Amino acid sequence: MINIIILRNIRVSSDKYDMKQRREKQLSRQEDIVYIKNMRLILRILLFFILISAPAIMAVAEETGSNVPYFTNEDLDRYRYDSGGAIYRDEGSEENDSLETVSEGEAPESKQRHTVPYTAFEGDVRRIIIPVTLNDSVTVPMALDTGAVGMLISYKVAEKLGIFERDEGKMIWQARGIGGSTPAIITILDSVSVDGLREEFVPVTITESFSTAFEGLLGMDFMSNYSIYIDSKKQVLIFEKNPVRADMPGGHDEQWWRANFRRFSYMRRYWKNLLESIDREEINEDLRKRLKPIAEKQFREAEKLFYRLQNYASENAVPMSWREY
Repeated sequence: MINIIILRNIRVSSDKYDMKQRREKQLSRQEDIVYIKNMRLILRILLFFILISAPAIMAVAEETGSNVPYFTNEDLDRYRYDSGGAIYRDEGSEENDSLETVSEGEAPESKQRHTVPYTAFEGDVRRIIIPVTLNDSVTVPMALDTGAVGMLISYKVAEKLGIFERDEGKMIWQARGIGGSTPAIITILDSVSVDGLREEFVPVTITESFSTAFEGLLGMDFMSNYSIYIDSKKQVLIFEKNPVRADMPGGHDEQWWRANFRRFSYMRRYWKNLLESIDREEINEDLRKRLKPIAEKQFREAEKLFYRLQNYASENAVPMSWREY
């Protein structure tokens, strides 16, 4: 009897410990989500500083003397590699007139064709919803959106991916669309795959879920590397991989690299300048204490994202003229 009581006590203690661990883990996972849900108040407070110190915040300050590593095109020679007999050259690029868009009709014969069934409706609304695998681990339904440049996923998917548990850069920003703007989180996925078609290093925006039929949007950053055909009768998409080109380091063209360097360097400068403004402006000390930790955290997250992009560019011998600091 004594042994039974002891075992019961041990089990109760173990259950309580497990419950406590689960609760702490759940709170940790939800930290960023709670942070985002309070962003409307935070943004209203930060707007005060944006208005009174706009020149300092919006200015494109030169980063001389900063801790951003500087490279020249000569430094890249040791990273360069052959790709189909060609070497990346920083000689400017001709305008890419081969950007493919979605079109209906029969796809031509190709050795690299991938046929993907799609869901054609979200209720009564016509959509193209396909299964997409993120980071080789989570597969979710996503809607094809030729009007979206990048990629959006829901908080629910981000939790499944463990994004809030990893220290790889996740910065608060705003997602803008036709309906307005909403607080969001910016981060970078390791990979995005559709029926074996794989893209690596994919910037993504995390927002509240806006549909029960799909968990995100797949934009042109992914689709631009393929010729895509819609067979509306069979309800399938046909992806045809565009030929590998030597002037697309890491599988991305010059426009992609320039746009992402411009985006991440701007966000980094934005939070740095805002942090300096909070220190500089004459404001209530209680308000300063509330705002400064927010700005400090976001600047650190912006730095992590910027350095991830910088390292990825160096690994793929991206010309220095394509990068903005």
